Amino acid sequence: MLNEKFIERMRKTLGEKGLSEYLEAFKRAPSRALRFNAVKSSATHREKISDILTEPLPFWDGAYRFECDGIGNHPYHHAGVFYVQEPSAMTPVSAVEIREDMRVLDTCASPGGKSTQAAERLKSGYLVSNEIVPARAKNLSGNIERLGYTNVTVTNTDTETLARLFPDHFDLVIVDAPCSGEGMFRKDSGAIEEWSEANVEACARRQGEILDNASRCVKKSGRLLYSTCTFSLEENEENVECFLNTHPDFKLVTPSEKSINASSDGIGNPDMRRVYPHSSLGEGQFFALLERIDGDEKAFVSSALEKIPSEDMKICEEFLKKNLEKLPEGKLAVFKENIVLVPENLPVPERVTYSCGVTLGKVEKRVFRPHHQLFSALGILFKNKIDLSTDSTELKKFLHGEIFNTDAPDGWACVTVDGASLGGVKVTSGVAKNHYPKGLRTV
Repeated sequence: MLNEKFIERMRKTLGEKGLSEYLEAFKRAPSRALRFNAVKSSATHREKISDILTEPLPFWDGAYRFECDGIGNHPYHHAGVFYVQEPSAMTPVSAVEIREDMRVLDTCASPGGKSTQAAERLKSGYLVSNEIVPARAKNLSGNIERLGYTNVTVTNTDTETLARLFPDHFDLVIVDAPCSGEGMFRKDSGAIEEWSEANVEACARRQGEILDNASRCVKKSGRLLYSTCTFSLEENEENVECFLNTHPDFKLVTPSEKSINASSDGIGNPDMRRVYPHSSLGEGQFFALLERIDGDEKAFVSSALEKIPSEDMKICEEFLKKNLEKLPEGKLAVFKENIVLVPENLPVPERVTYSCGVTLGKVEKRVFRPHHQLFSALGILFKNKIDLSTDSTELKKFLHGEIFNTDAPDGWACVTVDGASLGGVKVTSGVAKNHYPKGLRTV
């Protein structure tokens, strides 16, 4: 049951007619959607699961509503072909153009929906994706790994530290702030039970601090995208207005036409946008796009990477030359005892970095042991590939962590599903020994 105080607040926001339509929406099931990952998906993938796709989402290319149970166990999900994301949660990032050379920071990123939206658009640019809670940073890093992005650093710290590390640095900073979660009430009964006006006020104060810290990371002419999944004025329009009053170097700008068409006017200002479950696809969302008027751009020098011992470098390079069709671009370094491949410009700050670039593996007893991310992100470069269809017995065995028979030549191979890289095996005499991580396997 919805809290009576919450209902009264929504009545003031929506009016009687709007409130009635909002409450009626609770009788309908929540919408579910997925985004095809431009880095890994193809027309073949889209065609093969077309039977579960019900309609495209007009505000994000490659996004669809779907009807299907157990989507998380689908082989395409394992391979990072698509990312499951609540429809309205996709609208904020659609508000801003993301160029391929941009430097992007997502300050409150887990589980990674908005980060991965940005990451798939970046080529020569990069993403720093941050999550303050360690367990959630692990989940975030896992999603980045699964989707195959090579130009992302995942950090595990607070926004005040980010502001010190990256002053005036990013073209786009995303603040999907922790909130009271009113927009998730239809799909999360726990959020209903935890709601209180005191929590709304506490969230608003915390959001103000996060916005202030995040703004210091935006370079001149850069953008600051603020969003929540709640409806309260304190956490949304009032927070933005307060920020603008205390930050004269920022201005509110009009978001993209696609995002406007997918949302409703904010309270008192149409440049701030709202998504409601009774009038849009999805649950609930607020977003506002701001631009920094002045400031001095500053660079960042990577510092957490260590030099690879010469003998280990030789062993690693020999493995890559033997198994890959070509050597990928970037620099090799050591991070947390693993050899990683990172773009030359990717920042990797000390103490707060959780993962960076592509973890290739490590040298143990003069033998290179490949990491799962090598196959997930760079599997398409392997000389030896075993392509399986979604209904094959071999694929089911692979996802269960079992061995399977193959006619592939001996040595390391990347297992792909309809061309999308999934994981690695070591082939010996017609038997593929499974190296799919235990935590990812199906039961």
